[in-house]
Amino acid sequence: GIALPWGGDLPRAIRWRLWRLAIAEVRGSLEEIGYAHIDDLQHLTPGQEVHLPGVRVRHEAGRLVFLPAPAGELPQVHIPATPVPVPGRLCFPDAGCCLGAEAHGGALPIEGGDAAVLDASAVVGQLIVRSWRPGDRYRPLGAPGSRKLQDIFVDAGVPARWRTRIPVVLDEEEIVWIAGFRIADHVKLSETTWQSIRLHVQWEWNPWTLKVSEAG
Repeated sequence: GIALPWGGDLPRAIRWRLWRLAIAEVRGSLEEIGYAHIDDLQHLTPGQEVHLPGVRVRHEAGRLVFLPAPAGELPQVHIPATPVPVPGRLCFPDAGCCLGAEAHGGALPIEGGDAAVLDASAVVGQLIVRSWRPGDRYRPLGAPGSRKLQDIFVDAGVPARWRTRIPVVLDEEEIVWIAGFRIADHVKLSETTWQSIRLHVQWEWNPWTLKVSEAG
């Protein structure tokens, strides 16, 4: 599929041209696509979907997502619970992402988004990566209390069909990082940090931004 910004500040002629190009890319041609079909996209509101000949278009998180029809839905993918080698790299082709980990002496510069730095001494036992599960919650860095991961995904506009493709990293007690988001508050660096663990994720298609990631 293809995702484009909603582009409400662009002239209508430019928006329509971009939408026609996206449709042609997804379905191979503009055959059977007429003025009325493009006009339908103009009136899509967030959360709505329209079916055009050979393509489905959704308005998601300020973007139009163009998917092949009728089999355009992404299959449900779950990242199995897997030990994270430090150092090492894990790839999950079905989920379209790779997770890397490195150990460093001392504290590293704080990072965010597609990379995270943890205080190694605050990590309990082995790191594990898996998909989120209903009921998962943690306390993000700087937050006053714990939050459900589902609420975080909703607030960030992550489409439901992408959420199980986001790696969730845990130690033997609790979640320490949601890839692409913030680390847990309890593993943040401190003045006494003597060893750090740097985690980084690379996506084929980033569920948080609906763009390809260049981090790693």
